[in-house]
Amino acid sequence: MTMNEHGRRNEWISLRVASSKGATGLRRLLVCVMAATVALTSAITFADDQPATIDIGEPQSVEVFPTNVNLHGVREQIQFVVTGHYANGEVRDLTSVAEFVSSDLAIVQVTQSVGRPEMDGSADVIVRVGGKETIAKVIVSGQSEPQPVSFA
Repeated sequence: MTMNEHGRRNEWISLRVASSKGATGLRRLLVCVMAATVALTSAITFADDQPATIDIGEPQSVEVFPTNVNLHGVREQIQFVVTGHYANGEVRDLTSVAEFVSSDLAIVQVTQSVGRPEMDGSADVIVRVGGKETIAKVIVSGQSEPQPVSFA
């Protein structure tokens, strides 16, 4: 342990001395922390930039998965995935550029490709992208039933 000019301990030096690997272990830890900080900072910077553009092109067909959904209970939700199939055999994820429209907003609402139940019933989720359209069938039930939290 060392003391600075004010008579206080320098804790980081205590950590270095107390480390079984000595300074090398501490250096590795600092490098990892610095690398993680740089990675997070870069991710945040890129997230704040303009969103990446997706070339939709002209898909021959689009499909949504899942096509049939049963949402039972107030905590249920579903993540839709939209795939475009092209003439050259290429397959692209078009989820982020697809438009999702519920045939009955009182039954199911879709926000950013996630469907959430509102009340019991059935509705279609119409998915449009690249001039093509497909449908997912959604059945909602159990919205008036209590759904207790269980960790079992």
